[in-house]
Amino acid sequence: MASRVSLKCKDFLHTTLIPGVDLFTSKKNLNMKYIFVLAFSIIGFSVKAQDPKTAIHPAGNPMLFIDGARVTRIELEKLTPGEILSVSVYKDSNMAKRAGLDAKDGIIYVTTRAYGKNKYWNYLKSKSSEYAKIVLTPDADTAIQYILDKHVLKTNIEGQLSLIDDATFKEITIIDKATLQKEYGISSKTYGVIIKTKKSEKL
Repeated sequence: MASRVSLKCKDFLHTTLIPGVDLFTSKKNLNMKYIFVLAFSIIGFSVKAQDPKTAIHPAGNPMLFIDGARVTRIELEKLTPGEILSVSVYKDSNMAKRAGLDAKDGIIYVTTRAYGKNKYWNYLKSKSSEYAKIVLTPDADTAIQYILDKHVLKTNIEGQLSLIDDATFKEITIIDKATLQKEYGISSKTYGVIIKTKKSEKL
């Protein structure tokens, strides 16, 4: 992959966000095709209803990014549906002024689930030393049940937790297996991680 380029969503005016959780169902191959066909269609590409790796014929040359690193279309298409957290398409007539001439045809920005998981893991361990002790790596939370604002998280965990930052975070509490089972009826996990955000105050 090419060198990492820092981009901020606020730098762009017209944004279409395609959350991975809304696109991925059991028919993963079809949804993978839908994601890229939709993204390239929005950015101004000519699309044919065929295999996504051969059906997309560029009418332009948008900048492509995976987790902040600029990539080629070939690298982008290597991603599987399960790896993708979200796809954002940035298209604006003044894009070149914001991100350079290479962005004159727009930007397609992909965030992976691994990136989202690493983001929330780093954030939560910075807020709780207890969490840091029981979740030693981003992938070491298989025995953890996350509860966000009273909601037991079962799907799209990376998508929901990676959105937490200092502007929304309120507190984090770790509960043991016995408490988790007593209060939430969950016996398959060793710990419960209860996260409250400032949004919960409005619930």
